[in-house]
Amino acid sequence: MNKGNWLLLLAAMIWGMSLVAQQGGMEHMGPWSFTAIRCTLGGLSMIPLVAFLDKNKKKAENNFDWKRTLLRLSDLWVCHRKCDI
Repeated sequence: MNKGNWLLLLAAMIWGMSLVAQQGGMEHMGPWSFTAIRCTLGGLSMIPLVAFLDKNKKKAENNFDWKRTLLRLSDLWVCHRKCDI
């Protein structure tokens, strides 16, 4: 199997496991709380990825622009919230 097939398999496994986790989570809290926690965790999980991509993009600069990164993540969170409602 090539790299693309492995990535598709990984995506399918994550998708399947997330549905089970969502059903279990919805038994213990309301839909708004669950969505807020899910969006927060999704945004927090993006911080290392954005930091890594920014470092690769700006190899000449050693300073990391946290304001720009947080602005990108907040935009992502707002767009995600608009799609969820």
